[in-house]
Amino acid sequence: MTLGSAIEQADAKNTYLNRVLPPNEIIYMHLPPILYEIHLELRQQLTRAKSNSKTLVLQLWRPLYSTKQGGNKWYEELCLTLSKLGLTKSNTNHALFYRVTSPTSYCLLGVATDDFTFVANSKGTVKSLKGGIGEFMELVDMGELTWILGVDVQRDLEARTISLSQTAYINHILDLFGMMDCKTASKPLQPGVDLTPGSLHISPTLLSANKKSKYHELIGLLMYLNVMTRPDIAEAISVLARYLESPHTTHMESALHVIQYLKSTKDFHLTLGGKDFILTGYSDANWGTEPHRHSISGYTFLTGAGVISWSSKKQPIITLSSTKSDCDIQLVFCPTNYMVADAMTKPLGRVKFAEFRKSMEVLGPNDDKKSDACIKGEC
Repeated sequence: MTLGSAIEQADAKNTYLNRVLPPNEIIYMHLPPILYEIHLELRQQLTRAKSNSKTLVLQLWRPLYSTKQGGNKWYEELCLTLSKLGLTKSNTNHALFYRVTSPTSYCLLGVATDDFTFVANSKGTVKSLKGGIGEFMELVDMGELTWILGVDVQRDLEARTISLSQTAYINHILDLFGMMDCKTASKPLQPGVDLTPGSLHISPTLLSANKKSKYHELIGLLMYLNVMTRPDIAEAISVLARYLESPHTTHMESALHVIQYLKSTKDFHLTLGGKDFILTGYSDANWGTEPHRHSISGYTFLTGAGVISWSSKKQPIITLSSTKSDCDIQLVFCPTNYMVADAMTKPLGRVKFAEFRKSMEVLGPNDDKKSDACIKGEC
């Protein structure tokens, strides 16, 4: 993406109705109850059908939402349409399409069901592609990208950055769990607290079936937040997700503590881009320090200002030796004090956690945007 690239969005209307079902794929559905109120003759037909142990059904001509064929047929229609316009489907991400005609003329199209995001060398290129798609389906032009999938998007052309935030989504979580007026917290989890069942920190009381369902719901909501814009809660969610099968009351309390942290940082944003696009990665593991003896692996990868990929994961086996590496990647020792990925392996103290969070470009309204994104050190 070059300086000044156009980034716009559009929405496809009546998405699943853009494809006709083939003759060999037959779908029947019950009549909506309102049809019996509008068309009284259908009541008589239904009565006769029931007298013969039958019922009335409709055969679908086009796929509808909630049908298994709906998404599949829409994707087939989308791929066919975009191929006619000269776009190629990415082999690594089948929701990404691209067209490059020269080093200075390109267009990328990201698709999330009926939400289209265009990135192109100019507004003219985007307008042309939108017009082409509009010849095959009804398209609503949404202008410049400012909001997508619950994420607020802000662009700084001078700094060449894009900032992503989910304040509204966090407010939804706070409201859903009755925590709009809760106290705040400075970090997702308390350091030094062992959440392994049977440890001294864990209550022996299991959650009731109803509260277990709420725990599942909360972890799912937090997972979406983590993968979209908040790498700073990755380690906490990784820990709490291990206990979905049999959560204790302490696990729920810890999950609610994450919400308290999010309340204090709900206006934070993840900043991507910048003028320096060198790929930098941090990888760390807290080898052998957990009671279960499994190492916790964590990594963060940055291009430019902020992180583009991150992970916090419990290793499936107990490791007895360090890893081996070949290759194309230059490995450099990084002291713990400067290891950003340390935040992915365990709960940290408030000061160090805040430093690493800033290094990932998860910034609050009062953080200095022009400060160096990396922690100074010998790595």
